[in-house]
Amino acid sequence: MINSENNKLTIKKLLQLNCFNVSIIIISIIVFFYILNNNIIINDNDRINIITINALLIGFLFTGLGIIISGLEKDRIKRLNNNYYLDEFFYGIYIGVLFLCISMIISIILFIKLIVNCCILKHFELSFLISGMLYFLKSVYSLFTLTEKIRKK
Repeated sequence: MINSENNKLTIKKLLQLNCFNVSIIIISIIVFFYILNNNIIINDNDRINIITINALLIGFLFTGLGIIISGLEKDRIKRLNNNYYLDEFFYGIYIGVLFLCISMIISIILFIKLIVNCCILKHFELSFLISGMLYFLKSVYSLFTLTEKIRKK
């Protein structure tokens, strides 16, 4: 962290930089309660598809992370990183990977029937999948924004 007074990361600045991430978390909570109130049936074929989608999106998120990290050598991107503006991109990818991994683990547990007839896990499975997909879309948008900044010069 840079010790300069202008570059100090405060809670207010952290919330401003991550307002999109916070809004996705709020949407995710709403989605969870929607799924909780509706009886959504998932069979084993759907569960295999959920595992595949999770793995695919996690791979794309890690690829995006690699693209962002490779862009850090550019002076313009380095300045953004030093002033904490890239934290929103990194946090979005980290949270997206976390949510998709949780969904995939729950799907695997339910598929191999380690836990049977646990309705709350089924709700969490879908909620984390949808939340992870929202973070994936946000990360794709962030990557487009960042690549435009890298290409400008």
